Amino acid sequence: MEIDLEKLSVAVQYAGAEIQRYFNKCGYGFPEFRWIQTELQQPAFQHLCFGFKNRIYSVLVAIVMADGRIMMDEQTVDNQLRECEKNNLISGVIPMREYLHYYDPMTRMEEFPLVNTAWFLARCSPIRLVSPRFYDLEEEIEMSPWEVHSLAIQVVRDDIIKHGGRVLSYCDIIGIHPSIWFEQEKGKAFVFVQSLSGGTPVGEEIRLSPDIREKLGGYGCYRARVSVASAEPGKPLLRGKPCFIDYKGLESASPGDFPSATESYILREDV
Repeated sequence: MEIDLEKLSVAVQYAGAEIQRYFNKCGYGFPEFRWIQTELQQPAFQHLCFGFKNRIYSVLVAIVMADGRIMMDEQTVDNQLRECEKNNLISGVIPMREYLHYYDPMTRMEEFPLVNTAWFLARCSPIRLVSPRFYDLEEEIEMSPWEVHSLAIQVVRDDIIKHGGRVLSYCDIIGIHPSIWFEQEKGKAFVFVQSLSGGTPVGEEIRLSPDIREKLGGYGCYRARVSVASAEPGKPLLRGKPCFIDYKGLESASPGDFPSATESYILREDV
């Protein structure tokens, strides 16, 4: 089934609002509850992502169409399950019901009501309706490579915005480069983000295929190195625990600075 990205983007916004209302009602705010991803990005293995105490929840939004069909990309579902298994995330789906008057701005608050008030369909085995509070929330859990990389990209994004840049697109999937496209006074530019966990690089070395080098020519090029380490010397990085971030800003670079690869994946600048 073809995915209507405009419709999905609106549904994601409403799903995010429902999540926020849920935790507000339960009396939880930062740092117990925290957003990690709040907007639709392509490519991505999830539509929304949030943390609650020591757990990270990866959310897909499924639109239940007026005729009963479910608008869901099977490849995205497979990607989500794979990444959640690799990074110790809890995968789930929030079903949102489509209304026929979707394009009527006067009824926007009714476009995507929840299908069920028990909104989180966790992919346990079997699938079941649960509350995020269902899980053990006191266990010490080490941050996964994806969490470290996602945090590093957030640090760089915030720095770009702080210095007057406008972020056009970004991707926190390890292995997709560049990590960020943004607009500056001199035009469009991109950033290769190298994240480190306790001094150890996250993911493989950044490599670019010849065709990717050609596509990136003519744009501003930067690299950023972000190291994340536990605030307790000798301790692993744990979810929800203090950490130190070492980031010295963007460094000018060139696509030719990176080793060659037979193939590589590129993040579009117009996502």
